[in-house]
Amino acid sequence: MAKSRYENVPTIKIKGKDVITSASANINRRIPIDKIKTKTIEYNGIDGIDKIAHKYLGDSRYWWVIAKLNNLYGNVWRIEPGSKLIIPENKDEILDFF
Repeated sequence: MAKSRYENVPTIKIKGKDVITSASANINRRIPIDKIKTKTIEYNGIDGIDKIAHKYLGDSRYWWVIAKLNNLYGNVWRIEPGSKLIIPENKDEILDFF
């Protein structure tokens, strides 16, 4: 049986609890986008969502924050070039909603 690519992924802290990022992406909570500061970027069709998370949030493990904020479901690694992505300006601000 194949190993999960998340098997050895380090956890991140959300409200003091260690959480595996793949599980975090499935948290079913509505994020009140009007209550957080965001910016919009145009996806270049090259970078993976993890690279975008690293660039804008400082850590590639927060890819799921961008996926959740943009309602990306299924294969988040296949975003159409030119798509507009909403990026939180402060990851700590958005993590307060989880």
